[in-house]
Amino acid sequence: MIKINLNPEKKKTRFKKKGISFKAPSIALPRQSIIYIGIPLAVIIIEIAYYLDLQFQIKELQNKKRSLLVEKTKYRMAKKQIDILKSKIKEAEIMKDEVSMKIKIYQRLAREKRDFGRILYAISISVPDGIWLTSLSISRNDSKLKGYTFDPQYITIFYQNLKRFYKHIDFRSTKRAGEKSLVFYSFDFHMKNFKRAEKSP
Repeated sequence: MIKINLNPEKKKTRFKKKGISFKAPSIALPRQSIIYIGIPLAVIIIEIAYYLDLQFQIKELQNKKRSLLVEKTKYRMAKKQIDILKSKIKEAEIMKDEVSMKIKIYQRLAREKRDFGRILYAISISVPDGIWLTSLSISRNDSKLKGYTFDPQYITIFYQNLKRFYKHIDFRSTKRAGEKSLVFYSFDFHMKNFKRAEKSP
């Protein structure tokens, strides 16, 4: 037997419950808008990179500055030590000059002493018995002496003895003085250009 539904009802459709899902709307931008946004963004990125590079260079320069300051401090200390050494060297040179001058003075005095010793030795061995000296003046260039004797031949002997040591002798004068019972003769020698003595004292 066939049943016919004369009052059909809409079939209720059953929906399965599903989780809530959301899909972001897609925005389609034109090509010109992408260019307008991309160029400033690229500029900003370049500026950031440049800034970071500058920061890195600044840090490197600061490190170099610290190193230079350390080296400068070392240089100042070294320069100060060098100045101290220069001052000590200068003082040492002054002392050296003073010592050299003193050595020269001592050598000169020793030489003069030696020369005077030779002159005195030459005169002393030249004085014969019978001669008395009353005055004696000696130097490296010339010498003078005065004296007297009771016999004039002793003056001649004295003169001949001195000729061995002096190149030039000026026999100034011989005077006779005294009373009848006591007669003596005075003399005055002026000697120049002393020669080296035959024997050292």
